[in-house]
Amino acid sequence: MKNFRLSALLCCVSLCGFAACSDDKTDDQPEPQAYQVTQFESSTIPASIPGEGGGYKLTFVIRTETRSTGATFEPWAYRLTLGDAVGDAVTVTKPTTEIAITIPPNRSKEERGVAVEMASGVKAETWTKIVEATQEGSLKDYQVTKFESTTIPATIPAGGGDYDVLFRLEVETRAAAPLFVAWQYRVTLGDAVGDAVEVTEPTEKIGIHIDASESVEERAVIVEMAEVAETPVWTKIVEATQEAGRKEYEVTEFESTTIPASVPFAGGDYEVKFRTKIETRATPQFEPWQYRLTVGEAVGEPVVVDEPTESVAVHIGANYSEKEVDVIFETAAASQTPVWTKVVEAKQQAGMELLGGFYWTKSNVSVKNDRFVLADKPSDSGLFFRHESGYGVPSDEATYAGTAYTPAPVQIAIDAIPQNEGVDPCSLIDPALRMPTYAELSELYYGEDVQRTQDGVTGMGYTGVSLFLPYCGVMSTETGTSVGKSTFGGYWGLGGDFHGNGVIYSLNGEIGYSLLDYDAVGTNMAMVRCVRNVPQPKYVMHTLPETVDYKAFSLNVETDPGAFTYYDVTVWGDDGTLTQTGATDARPQVSVGIPKNDTKQDRTLRLFVNHIYTGVEFVQPAMTDYALYVSHTPASAEYGAFTLSVTCDSDMASFPVVVKGSDGGEWSGTGSKENPTVEIAIPENTGEERTLSIWVNGVDTKKTVKQGKQVVPLVYSVVWSEGYLTVRDGAYVFAAPKERGMYFKYKSQYGFALPDPLESKPKYGGVVYGPTATEMAYADIPYGDTDPCSLVAPAGTWRMPTADELIELTSEGSKEFVVDTYRLCSDGEQDVYLVPSGQSTGSSLMLPTASLMWSSDAGDAGKARYLAWSNTATSKPMVSSGGTSQANSMMVRCVRAK
Repeated sequence: MKNFRLSALLCCVSLCGFAACSDDKTDDQPEPQAYQVTQFESSTIPASIPGEGGGYKLTFVIRTETRSTGATFEPWAYRLTLGDAVGDAVTVTKPTTEIAITIPPNRSKEERGVAVEMASGVKAETWTKIVEATQEGSLKDYQVTKFESTTIPATIPAGGGDYDVLFRLEVETRAAAPLFVAWQYRVTLGDAVGDAVEVTEPTEKIGIHIDASESVEERAVIVEMAEVAETPVWTKIVEATQEAGRKEYEVTEFESTTIPASVPFAGGDYEVKFRTKIETRATPQFEPWQYRLTVGEAVGEPVVVDEPTESVAVHIGANYSEKEVDVIFETAAASQTPVWTKVVEAKQQAGMELLGGFYWTKSNVSVKNDRFVLADKPSDSGLFFRHESGYGVPSDEATYAGTAYTPAPVQIAIDAIPQNEGVDPCSLIDPALRMPTYAELSELYYGEDVQRTQDGVTGMGYTGVSLFLPYCGVMSTETGTSVGKSTFGGYWGLGGDFHGNGVIYSLNGEIGYSLLDYDAVGTNMAMVRCVRNVPQPKYVMHTLPETVDYKAFSLNVETDPGAFTYYDVTVWGDDGTLTQTGATDARPQVSVGIPKNDTKQDRTLRLFVNHIYTGVEFVQPAMTDYALYVSHTPASAEYGAFTLSVTCDSDMASFPVVVKGSDGGEWSGTGSKENPTVEIAIPENTGEERTLSIWVNGVDTKKTVKQGKQVVPLVYSVVWSEGYLTVRDGAYVFAAPKERGMYFKYKSQYGFALPDPLESKPKYGGVVYGPTATEMAYADIPYGDTDPCSLVAPAGTWRMPTADELIELTSEGSKEFVVDTYRLCSDGEQDVYLVPSGQSTGSSLMLPTASLMWSSDAGDAGKARYLAWSNTATSKPMVSSGGTSQANSMMVRCVRAK
């Protein structure tokens, strides 16, 4: 190692270029002046610096020299060099007597030179070493042993033998002095793990002896090595197989499989392949073996294979659960106590999903290999069916080709396919499945989320789940054509209505609706989506009153709720009468109210539980001793006396007809089955308008006649402007009678126009008229200080109407009404047309189809009273008492004194 010494470089090194000291002068030198220079003094850096480096100090002295310039400090610089790496210069611009130097670790095995240099001036052009040293390397060499090769073959003869395992020594650079790392090895034969053998000095070869195999099976041979440690970590360096020590046997080994790692929920048919090989044993023969398939918790029966076989077929059924299940294929030798070995492991996807308390299959009913199955993907349409029919028709045919599936293929005409035959295609797949009931389909109906597309097929998605029902279209049983795929479709449910029309859940993405109802058309085929076959509500018994006549009565029904928490109990009549009540698992006994039979025909009633017919049917007789209202005339009457004629239908010899007035008056007559029309004299109405109610045989028919009051013609107390206030040619004028005017804030000089159509709720455009056009922000339009009607020429003649004058204007109602156009108020002398106009907030228009206008009366704080009249024939005018914000804008109608 080369040693360097520290160089003092004290007095004879100055910062004026580091020249040798001298007192000589020449005659032409300037007058000497004082000058401050820096000189190196000492350093704590040792001659041999440790490899990890460290922090050190350099000290300096400040000396004054006499020079020709004025007294000043001479700047200087220093830099650190490590090996070949020259550091950046650091400039010192003021007197400094101590500098800290940090020398980083030497991350190598070799030593390196360390030097500190200094130079004068800011530019630092000439450098002088002031410190020289050597830094040791921080890394050392270790000798470690690595596996290199072996003479052990991949297949070791049954008789064993002697072999070598070769190693090489490698030097690893570490932080300590070079040393040898002790190691160990061991040999494992089959299940017998050998003892560890330690190696404590450099070794390039060890001898390995492998005993002869006395087994009928081959065995694994493994050589491992590890560093000597209390808990060694073993590494395999040799892996081989030793042949069996007997004669030729033909044995079978697993080779490959088509079973995927993730098996679809719908299952499928797969293959497991094997190969046979000869093993040396006592007598040549084929070794029988067996296999079994486990899916979830169901362990399949072993199947014995007693001849050479290259593959076996494996069928994995659909997973009718909401959980992923394990799929395991195992093999074993054919024996009474087999030891099973897993050769295939996979997962089968869940085939069902929970929605609304019920589990739904992820795909529709399809057919494969003459079996009804679940379609492979949620987006697959599957088969078309008629309601509760065992005949499925392919949905990928634009026109029916003549073959249906039961599930075996059969030739049948499309219009001959039966329906409502009580067949559930889901139960033909597996007893664990069935078609959904009305209650279960209701959960789909209410769980709809958003229309979406899957595999290029459009359908319906559902809230919180990945469930997807494709729009599969429908197939007509009249024409055999399929239409509507990716646009609409239907899904059947169990049960139907009184007439046997099947339950169906319809989806239509084209016009955006869904419907849960009964298929009254009966000529379309739809899809089937299955649910888990949990017990359904069932009918147990019912109790009828001792006597059933046409009058209303209650039917008591006892049910078994099964696995349902809520379901309907329904009584349906052949005349369309339907009464329904809800039953629950906590209240399975319910009472269904049957209304009276107010017809002249017997009514047949049927009992349904969860929309499925129970087979219970009974008859409610036609009514007797009846008197039924049929019609009356006139429909309305003026205030004068008139005759009210009431026509009835009755089987009675006599029945009363009574007319009751809202003012307390009452008039009557008598009818019979021979004379069913009763004429009743109604006297003149001398009071307010009254309502005459018609009662037949003591029953309110809910039919009425309005008899008007005597009307004294109303004359308006003021003259109304012919139209709304507007601006034309720079002046305030009145618009035509049926035209819109301008919009004003309450008592504002400024008005503005709104464009059509009002239904689009137009915004204020930024221009107001006062009456001159002016650009102004809506918020800046002043209000509350000017009656805009007073600005109509001649000024001061016209004014805004009071709230009472608006009430007077509209008190007689509309004399004429045209939807979306106008309504007419009139006193016989003046015609005032009101048009739809709404109320503007500047940013929008409220009630664009209603007629609104300001009164001159203020309302509650910051509000004003106004007229509002909705644009419907039966609506009534309203003049607000509290008012609306004065900052809103409405149209203005003006009045003047007569």
